[in-house]
Amino acid sequence: MGAAEPEFELDVELRRTLVVRAGCSIRMFVPIKGRPSPSVTWTKEGGAVTRAVIDSTESFTMLLIPESTRNDAGKYELTLENASGKKTAEVHVRVLDSPGPPINLKPVKIDKESITLSWEMPLIDGGAKITNYIIEKRESTRKAFATCVMHCPTTSARIGELGEGCEYYFRVSAENEYGIGEAVETSDPIRASQAPTPPPSIVPTDITKNSVSLAWTRPKHDGGSRITGYVLEAQKKGTDQWAHVTTVKTMDFIVKNLNENEEYIFRVMAVNLSGRSAPRESKPITVKESTMLPEFDLRAVCQKTVIAKAGDDIKVEIPVIGRPRPTVSWQKDGTALKLTQRTNAEMTGATVVLSIGECNRSDSGVYTMTGKNIAGTVSENLIVRVHDVPGPPKGPVKIVEISRTYCVFSWEPPENDGGVPINNYVVEIRDTTSQTWTELSATVIRTVFKAVRLNTGSEYQFRVKAKNRYGAGPPITSEAVVAAYPFKVPGPPGTPHVVAFTKDSITVGWNEPVSDGGSEVLGYHVERKERSSIIWTKISSSMVKGNIFKSSGLEDGMAYEFRVSAENLAGIGKASKASEAILALDPVDPPGQPEPVFVNKNVITIQWTKPEYDGGFKITGYTVEKKELPDGRWIRANFTNIMETQFTVSGLTQDASYEFRVFARNAAGSVSMPSDPSDPITCRDDIVEPRIMVDAVFRDVISHYIVERRETSRLVWTVIDPKVESTCLKVTKLLEGDEYIFRIRAVNQFGVGAPLESAPVLIKDPYLPPEARLAWTVVCSSCTAPCYKV
Repeated sequence: MGAAEPEFELDVELRRTLVVRAGCSIRMFVPIKGRPSPSVTWTKEGGAVTRAVIDSTESFTMLLIPESTRNDAGKYELTLENASGKKTAEVHVRVLDSPGPPINLKPVKIDKESITLSWEMPLIDGGAKITNYIIEKRESTRKAFATCVMHCPTTSARIGELGEGCEYYFRVSAENEYGIGEAVETSDPIRASQAPTPPPSIVPTDITKNSVSLAWTRPKHDGGSRITGYVLEAQKKGTDQWAHVTTVKTMDFIVKNLNENEEYIFRVMAVNLSGRSAPRESKPITVKESTMLPEFDLRAVCQKTVIAKAGDDIKVEIPVIGRPRPTVSWQKDGTALKLTQRTNAEMTGATVVLSIGECNRSDSGVYTMTGKNIAGTVSENLIVRVHDVPGPPKGPVKIVEISRTYCVFSWEPPENDGGVPINNYVVEIRDTTSQTWTELSATVIRTVFKAVRLNTGSEYQFRVKAKNRYGAGPPITSEAVVAAYPFKVPGPPGTPHVVAFTKDSITVGWNEPVSDGGSEVLGYHVERKERSSIIWTKISSSMVKGNIFKSSGLEDGMAYEFRVSAENLAGIGKASKASEAILALDPVDPPGQPEPVFVNKNVITIQWTKPEYDGGFKITGYTVEKKELPDGRWIRANFTNIMETQFTVSGLTQDASYEFRVFARNAAGSVSMPSDPSDPITCRDDIVEPRIMVDAVFRDVISHYIVERRETSRLVWTVIDPKVESTCLKVTKLLEGDEYIFRIRAVNQFGVGAPLESAPVLIKDPYLPPEARLAWTVVCSSCTAPCYKV
């Protein structure tokens, strides 16, 4: 057979881009043929394939790369060659992986607190679009990197908040959808610095006919890099050109060989590794022999006022000129400044320096500097204001209102506001069982605050701090306070007593508690139990507003006990004492009104009618009570059971008046309400006074009466009514508790008769509150039952 050129068959997948995920193997199998058998060569991007395993025979060639990485991506070339010819094919491989390192990382802008970096995209993007860059930094004195920028979609970034003068290393990593790739790192550290600020001032310290001695002050900021020297330049009046004079490392220089009477302006620039500062120019200086008043240059001090925060160091450097060189003295608020280890004033070649270390509020004031030479004396004032956090609010913390779940408290603004207005107050709370303070609010504007969501019964302390723009001051702390109403639960009400009863209901009443706990009683809760039980049951479904309650649904003939609890805003108080056992029975009607049937000086016999209704049981007896008028109380008159409707009351006082009332009792033990009281009955023998009957023609006719009164504590009589035609008069408008005497004089056609005076009368309410009396009634041979009567 003849010779044949090499040939190969590329798979469809190889003719397109072969895509492999990182970590997987890359396998390229290509059938080949040719006569003689062609030689097989694999290359990548024109170079050797170092990691591949290549296997070639007469009929095929295969390239295998295990565990591929992003570095295996690229263009692979297959070359077949024999004596008949040469043939080449390309296979593009794409490995899906995180990207390679960015390239050309470098700083493009540096200042004292930030560095701006720039870089280019990685050569290998990992088979996916790069979506983000991550920037890390580390100080040259440390070993660990810290992430400073997490999201950066562009190829540059500004890294701020750097320490001025510090050196940093940076590294940047690219990120795609498959992860974060390798980082590129700066080879050398980068210093955060900039050109220094200009010297604050430049002044002449001496002037002759051909020279000027100049001095300047150190820049307030060196730009983060050491000052290496100063450049001094001069400009003659009438020209625009600046001439280089010298470069020095000191802060003074004598410029010689100047033209007498010429006017010059000098300027100085500070130099560090980052470059030159802006220039600082002097005032125009005329070169000639002369004397000059002292002069303080306060242009660098805004409004001649220095403001500092307490604890900071104050250093004020003020240029001073004068010929000859002046001496400077200091005063504070009109008295000589006392120089201490903390407060110092000194002179340099061109300036006077006031230094106060760790200043406090007492350093505030007016500082007067006085310069003196043979030309005269000049004074300037410098105002120093030291601001600080405010002092504690003015106490004490006053508890305005306290409840179960909130507390309102107030305070006064601090006497020391720190030199600036109070912005707000910070309020904190602490449970007294804990040492931890919790912030309630940091934005309180007023001097009153309401703390809410307190736990009832817990004890709390509050503290308040005033805050101005310099921070929060020391706190003021309240006394411990318990989250509860400022009053207590009410005391127990009076023991319940029966008001009315039937066979299936009992109405009880009670008196209000002696103590309401400091808050008005809102209502009552009524409980009941059977006499033989120990379990109390609440029978009022809601709060009872009055002092009376009817318990229904009772069992006929069963004895019950009752007790009552009062409630106010603080809660329910203790229960009252239990009532005596009360039987649920139908009531007996009261007997009829007692009437006298016999009266003498110490005995009265009364009689009455039976009750209209006996309660369903036979009437078994009566009880009689008596009351001596006018101020007596009802007391029992009989000590044995009365079976009849008549009773004789003995042992009464002669000429005393009495009222009587009667209670009926039936066989079930039910006692009636009292009868209506009898009319007043006076104990005296039934004797008719002797009277003389005089014919009307022989009697003087009484036309009217004069009624007068006086208080027993006075002697003056007051006419109540000068013309009373009847023999009775109601006197009103008397003072309760006062004692009065009344007198009456009769008037006829012949004049006014002798007076008749009454006994002293005490003015008071004749009515008394009802009394509850307990009577025991035999129900059966082995038990008795109590029954109330009023």
